[in-house]
Amino acid sequence: MLIKFRDLKQRYGMNPKGVLHVGAHFGQEAEEYAFIGCNRMIFIEAIPDVYEQLKINIAPYLDAMAINACISDVDGQTTWFNIANNEGQSSSLLELGTHKTAHPQVSYTGRIEVTTTRLDTLFKDFPIDCDMLNLDLQGAELMALKSLGSRLSEFKYLYIEVNTSPLYVGCPLVGEIDEYVALFGFLPTATKMYDQWGWGDRYYAKP
Repeated sequence: MLIKFRDLKQRYGMNPKGVLHVGAHFGQEAEEYAFIGCNRMIFIEAIPDVYEQLKINIAPYLDAMAINACISDVDGQTTWFNIANNEGQSSSLLELGTHKTAHPQVSYTGRIEVTTTRLDTLFKDFPIDCDMLNLDLQGAELMALKSLGSRLSEFKYLYIEVNTSPLYVGCPLVGEIDEYVALFGFLPTATKMYDQWGWGDRYYAKP
């Protein structure tokens, strides 16, 4: 999280009631969500071992839940998910691209077999009840956006990790993300980039 949510709230009036966080890792943002008054939290994490720790970490938050799922724009695809050596933080469906030179200390040390699911399928039978979407999927962010279908319009705020370099093989660059979310009325509002590494975070809102 390169841009603090409390700063977005103060500067831009971001006032989410619930957040859907895909690529949650250990749920490090839970305290920040609670601080800005975001009570409902849904965290999705693909790696089973990380998911188990996530559940422990968010247990103090009454309206928080964790889901173990691998999100993609295709339902029911069995594939490999790459596990990174930095406690899984750089793990991805995609192979490492310029990440190898940007962060040479990070490598894949294994992989697990996963079955992918779309977000609109995952939430087919119950409402999301979240107005903020946070995507941190190491190059698979556009897949997750597309997996929502028309339900992306249900959100007011987007917080997305974006790339200006192909850190992961085949990952979309920030312009592609901008173009896609613009179809649903979202405009880039705040950005913080690590230009030397080719990645950063971008906050989108509806005018």
